[in-house]
Formats: sequence, C-alpha cells, structure tokens
Amino acid sequence: MRVAEVIRSSKVVTDWGKWSNDSMGKQVFPLLKRRGACLRYGVSYRWRLIRFTALGRVFRLLVAYRQDVAEFKAHLAVEQDADMTVLCSWEYHGTHPGWHMHVCCEEAAAITSGIVRPVGAHRLPGSKAKHRLLRFAPPKFASMNDNAALAEVSQRFRLDPEDLLSLRVEP
Repeated sequence: MRVAEVIRSSKVVTDWGKWSNDSMGKQVFPLLKRRGACLRYGVSYRWRLIRFTALGRVFRLLVAYRQDVAEFKAHLAVEQDADMTVLCSWEYHGTHPGWHMHVCCEEAAAITSGIVRPVGAHRLPGSKAKHRLLRFAPPKFASMNDNAALAEVSQRFRLDPEDLLSLRVEP
C-alpha cells in the first residue's frame, strides 16, 4: 500500500472530529520514536483529527492551522498498533511561498513508524521549483478558517463530506 493508493481509494470516515484550540493529548497522534511520544500542536493552533478506513486499514488525518502566521499542516498516517506511520504531510508556511507535500513513495510497510518525517520523504514540489498553489486560503474562501481548512483536506485527500451541512461554521 502506497500513499497514492490511499488517496485514490474509497474511504469510510468513521470520525470527522471537531475543531479545537485545546492542548492535544498524547493519544491524538502517537509517534513513539518522537520525543514526547506524540505529535502535538500548541493552543495557538486550531486543529482537528479525522479518522477513516480504507484498503482494510485505519488512518488518521491530523489537520492544524494558524491564521496569524499563515501556517497549515495535514498529516496522514496509518495506525500500527499503538504507533503511527506517517505517509505524507500537506503543508503551507507563511515564511516561504507555496503549498507542498512531504511524502514517502515507498510501500507503507517499508516506512519507519513513529516519526513525523521518515527517512526517504521527498518534498513535492522541490523547494526551488515553481509552485502553482500560492494562496494560503483555498480559492473559494477569503481567508483560512475551519471551513476552508476542511475543504482543503477534503479535496486533497478525497474525503467526501458527511452531508451538505458539514462545512458549516461550528459554534
């Protein structure tokens, strides 16, 4: 199973999660080889964890963004017992232009689990290559917000919204 197969496959979202500014617990996105044994974003980030099944496996998609510094990250990982194997990260940083992905193109079984950026991960497009996607918010949105972030990952990772009202602003 490769990341492209996961993205192209049909998925069943088992938990859309909720947007939060709370501190993330270790159980949200465990990475056992990382210091602290997990990936965490601070309270300055707005984050959401989406869980889905595909190809007979369970996946987690951690989405986090900050408007004040134009920062966005979405980490796709497959669950491996108590650990996770990160397959790719879709990112935007206000410090340099362009949306890009850090991706391992190998079979998931060959990717080191427990770390955010496994050995062999490639940046697409490369740092010096031309970037076609330069705006922080998706074209239909004036700025990055919960709906824009959810629309971005839904399109990028081919997740179907649960219903037409799922992209509404949550209280």
